[in-house]
Amino acid sequence: MKSRKSIFLGISIVLLLTTCFTNLTFAANEMTFMGWGQPSEQAIFTKMIAKFEAQNPGIKVKYINVDPGQFPAKITTMIAARNVPDVFYVPQVLFGKFVKAKVLLNLSPILNKSHVFKKSDIWPQALTRWSYNGHVIGKGNVYALPKDLGPYPMVYNKTLMAACGITPPDPKIPWTWDQFMDAAKKMTKDTNGDGKNETFGVAFIPMEAAVWSHGGDWVSKDRKKITINSPGWVAGAQFSIDLTNKYHYAPNAQESATSSWWNRWLAGEIGIAGMGPWDQPTFWNQINFDWDIAPWPMDAKLKISRSWCGSMGIGVAAASAHKKEALDLAAYLTLDPDGQRELYQLGQSVPNIMSIAKGEFLKMDKAPKSRFVFNDYIEKYSAPDVAWGSIDTKWLDTLNQDWAEVANGKISVADWVVKEQPKLQKLYEEGGNIPQ
Repeated sequence: MKSRKSIFLGISIVLLLTTCFTNLTFAANEMTFMGWGQPSEQAIFTKMIAKFEAQNPGIKVKYINVDPGQFPAKITTMIAARNVPDVFYVPQVLFGKFVKAKVLLNLSPILNKSHVFKKSDIWPQALTRWSYNGHVIGKGNVYALPKDLGPYPMVYNKTLMAACGITPPDPKIPWTWDQFMDAAKKMTKDTNGDGKNETFGVAFIPMEAAVWSHGGDWVSKDRKKITINSPGWVAGAQFSIDLTNKYHYAPNAQESATSSWWNRWLAGEIGIAGMGPWDQPTFWNQINFDWDIAPWPMDAKLKISRSWCGSMGIGVAAASAHKKEALDLAAYLTLDPDGQRELYQLGQSVPNIMSIAKGEFLKMDKAPKSRFVFNDYIEKYSAPDVAWGSIDTKWLDTLNQDWAEVANGKISVADWVVKEQPKLQKLYEEGGNIPQ
C-alpha cells in the first residue's frame, strides 16, 4: 500500500475539501481523527495522539470531538461532501452502510501481514464485530479496528450489602434471579419513616440480561424474524419492568426525575447497578464505599447468565490521502501495546490484546477487585448488543420509542408484543436486514 500521494495531489485535495466543508482546515502533513467522548476520554485520546506525533515526527493529527448525539449526522454529511476524516469512530448502526458505500478501507490485508501485532492475540470477538462480507455482518473482511470491547457486568455496593446482612455475589458463579431479588428487597429501605425510600436495591436490569437469561431474543438465529413475541422475551421483559412497577426495588420515573440512578449510585443509595470499564475513573474518584463486579444473575432452570458487550470501531477512510499514516494511527489507538497499556491504566477500557488483558491488566491495584469478570464477560457471559447485525436499525429505534407504553404501566408486555411484532417485522424487512 502506498504511503502518501504526491504533494500536488494532496494540495488539490485540500483545496477541494476546504471548499466542500469550510469549517475544517487541512494541511498536506495533517491528518484528522474524529470521535466523541466525555472530557475524561478526550483527555486520554489527546494524550495518546501527542505520543503518536512524538513517535512520528512530521505528522500532525487534528483531533475533532463531536457531541455523540450529533456524530451520525455529522459524519454522514461529511461523507456526502467527500470530506471524510482520515480516521474516525464507526458506530455499529452505520457500519454496514459505510462498507456498502465503500467509505471504509478494507483492513484485512494489513492485519494478515502486520509484524507489529499478532492477530491471534486480539480478542476474536473484537475483529468479528467489524467484519462484513456484503451480506452478513460478522463474516468476511475487517473494515474497522475495535476501539474497545465494552463488557457490562453487574456492579454492587459491598458496604450497603454488609449493612443489610447480605453475602456478596460470587464473581465466578452467577446468582439466580431469586437471590438477586432477595438482596434487592433487603436493600430497599425507608430509613427515616417518611414514606419514601432512601436506598434502593437496584438501579435497573439491562433488558438484554433479563431477556437472554429467560431464553428470549429480539431476532431469530437466522436473522430473518423479529422474535419479541416469544415466551422467553415476554417473560424477561416483564421481569425487568416488574422490578420497578411491581416491586419498587428500583427508582420509578418520578424518583429518577428528582435524582438520577447514576447520582444515587455514586452517593451510595443504590445496591446494584451496571458498569462498563469506562466508568472506572469516575468510580475511583467519586465513590466513598466499597464496590466490586460480578456476572448478572441467571434463571435457575436455564442456567443462562448473559448481558451485552458493546464495541466502537475506529475506521480508516478509503479516500484518505494519508493511508499509511492513518493506518498507523488507527493501529496505535487500538492495537499498539503501549497504547493499550495507556488506556487500561487510565481506566478507559479492557485491553484489546488478550495477553495484556489476561496478564498485567488483572494485577492492577485499583478496584474492582474482581476485574477478571470483565474478561469473563468478553469470553463467556456476553453477546453483541441488540443493534449489532442490522444494516438499518429503524425497527429497534421504533421498539425503544414504543416501549414507553409498557414502562408506564399502560399495557402488559404480553399484550404489547401482539401488536408490536408485526410492525417491527415490516420495518426490519424494509430496512434490508434479512441476509441475502
